[in-house]
Amino acid sequence: MIIKGVLVTVQTKPIFFKSFDSAFNPSGDLLGGFLSALNIFARGLNEDQIKTVIMGKMTYYNYLLNKDADLNLILITDESSSDTDLKKIIPAIKAKFLKKYGLKEITDHMCQPSYFDEFGLSIDSDIQKINQVSIDQAADEIADELLIIPLEENPRLDLTNISFPFVFKFIKNDLGKVIYALFIHMPVVITGEPSLVQLIIDTLKLFSPHHRLKVIYWTETFNETRADIIGIPPHLVGLYIDSTIVDLRTGTVEGLKENKFFDELVKNIKKLDNLKIFPYAETQINFLSKKIRELVELINSKNITNQDLNQLSKDLDLDILKILETYFYWNYPKYTKKVRKICERARTLLLTREFIL
Repeated sequence: MIIKGVLVTVQTKPIFFKSFDSAFNPSGDLLGGFLSALNIFARGLNEDQIKTVIMGKMTYYNYLLNKDADLNLILITDESSSDTDLKKIIPAIKAKFLKKYGLKEITDHMCQPSYFDEFGLSIDSDIQKINQVSIDQAADEIADELLIIPLEENPRLDLTNISFPFVFKFIKNDLGKVIYALFIHMPVVITGEPSLVQLIIDTLKLFSPHHRLKVIYWTETFNETRADIIGIPPHLVGLYIDSTIVDLRTGTVEGLKENKFFDELVKNIKKLDNLKIFPYAETQINFLSKKIRELVELINSKNITNQDLNQLSKDLDLDILKILETYFYWNYPKYTKKVRKICERARTLLLTREFIL
């Protein structure tokens, strides 16, 4: 079990949140919307009970600390967690929080979230210990396992219902983030007018030539079915906190940080004729896929030589290396430790090369 975040709420209002995963930093708006939705799921809980909500690759555990105060502890974990794991850590976090803050103190300061910031220091070591044990155990379990990423046939694309001008207009400056999410298989959630959402989805499919996307064009209810792209009305956005959120009404994208490789890709395709966009994007994405497979070979290798690292680092820069790391982090978290070691060696090689040049 990897704990990604700890959240404490009073009357659905967040008073404490700390992320233990650099890739998991939801905005305040997304967190607020998610809490409102989670509160509906958690209704009827008795004190010390756990309500489990699974969304995508994350699991959310809502634990009622005090019913009268409507005080809740929410643990956000990876998909490998279990109730047995939670029964070990939740009582410890509860005891520390209620020892540090009395119920009256909590309600008196519920409009001052910064008042509870110090609590993060008191649980840091506990969470980090659990996460490190989980990573080490996973590394031991897969020591002899062969990681294989199969080659997929190129998806058959329907070019009759696409519009690059609409994508450029409604996603504006953040299209690179969306293509990044599609490449690493992070769910992309799109909200806006339904017919426009479908047009945007069909066009975005062109930026995933390496992977057959599972698409839900539109749903009015929360759908736990795993999908690569899903269209939803605005009031459901808060439920998809572990996804890349595209709001066509505002032209904003939230979820992933910018990456220079994908930003350059978008900058270049905006200069091309429509018929040339797909071949260019396919070439760039296939390059990343090739590097992913090279990294797989190193993960499977018992001895990694400098020649191996030189081959991996060929045509790479720090931004591309970050993409490779993120891909494995998102899809194969149990390989995190080994991937990190390989990428650190590659990063040192790239920095040395930059310094010499």
